[in-house]
Amino acid sequence: MKGTQVIGRNAIPQWQITGFVEYIQWGQKQGDMLLVVPEGSYAVRLGNDASIKQKVKLAKGMRYSLTFSAARTCAQEERLNVSASPESGVLPMQTMYSSNGWDSYAWAWLAKSDEVEVVIHNPSVSEDPACGPLIDSVAIKQLIPPRRTNTNVLKNGGFEEGPYILPNTTWGVVIPPHIEDDHSPLPGWMVESLKAVRYLDADDFSVPRGRRAVELLAGKESAIAQVVRTVSGRRYALAFAVGDAGNACEGSLQVEAFAGEHTIKVPYESKGKGGWKRAVLRFTATAARTRIVFWSSNYNTRSDDLSSLCGPVLATCRSSASATGSSREGVAWMPKPPPRASGELTRRSSWWVGVSNSSPSTSTLPPPLPVRCTPSLPRQLQEATAAARLFIEHLAMLVGLEKVCRFVVVTPRHRLYLTSYGSAKGANVC
Repeated sequence: MKGTQVIGRNAIPQWQITGFVEYIQWGQKQGDMLLVVPEGSYAVRLGNDASIKQKVKLAKGMRYSLTFSAARTCAQEERLNVSASPESGVLPMQTMYSSNGWDSYAWAWLAKSDEVEVVIHNPSVSEDPACGPLIDSVAIKQLIPPRRTNTNVLKNGGFEEGPYILPNTTWGVVIPPHIEDDHSPLPGWMVESLKAVRYLDADDFSVPRGRRAVELLAGKESAIAQVVRTVSGRRYALAFAVGDAGNACEGSLQVEAFAGEHTIKVPYESKGKGGWKRAVLRFTATAARTRIVFWSSNYNTRSDDLSSLCGPVLATCRSSASATGSSREGVAWMPKPPPRASGELTRRSSWWVGVSNSSPSTSTLPPPLPVRCTPSLPRQLQEATAAARLFIEHLAMLVGLEKVCRFVVVTPRHRLYLTSYGSAKGANVC
């Protein structure tokens, strides 16, 4: 060490350094600025053309996500080159999103060998060689490839699979813009905008459903998208939840959702203390591929820090009947309506539904199915409720109603009575 500068190439255990690298202690001053380290007592600062690197053993052919925390220490434009041989990317740092100056960033790649060299490099050259970003808390996580299901054609519709969120941090993980789908740290999704989105966890933020969510930070400059497989002429329902993260993001929030040429605007009045509302966009596919896009209509800042961007939180409804916490929300196929003939039976997901012009009924209780937002019910009632809600969608298409009352009455014997639009059966809830 020479003052704060690291001299030896291998002076930091497990790491190799090049260029002007400093070892910064918590509380160290830079002029009038106090340098704060979020985790532990030390961080490194990458000065002119400086880098840190480490070789790691991985599983060839798997995708991985790199997460690290970074903070700016100079007014100049800063960016970082991140690489995992032979792939690389550039992460812009012009905008800081947290109120304390630190952000965690994520970058993903496909491992093309069993051992790769991970490098974080500051390519900038300044008059002050010590001017550069602070780096702290580096982690690598293997990403599980997302899969479509029979009930959700979106991949990773619940955002449950994503980059590693560093412990003892309270600002989530920034996913930079222009991330391609094949190597996104948010599997299945692309950040196709000028600004980043933020990946949130339920431990530090108010998440509408599940354990993870995405915050759209910068209006129409902050968007996520996914291309899904569809069948031309079929009807689909894009269901999602909109809310706020409980991070003092107050005021009028609004999410715009697009499915091909179809769109819906979902306004949400936020008090900055957490909350959510559910929305559904129904559309008819016109091609074998449909582009799903979400963005924020407005630009918002936190009420306790007007310099920090914030925005609406996008999440999905957790399946409380699933041990894995997977989601039933997303793009779901709305099947062809059952026959109009009274009393005729139609088959849906291996259980039988009786269809009549008066009151529909189920001949048997369905097998376990994921449930939308009913965690307080006993599991058997959750399963029955899920089946009933699916059947109500059948009923709506059968009788040609634009709306049906999504209300289910369950008797002590667990027999289902479905309340259709305008009916007073069970309760006057329409």
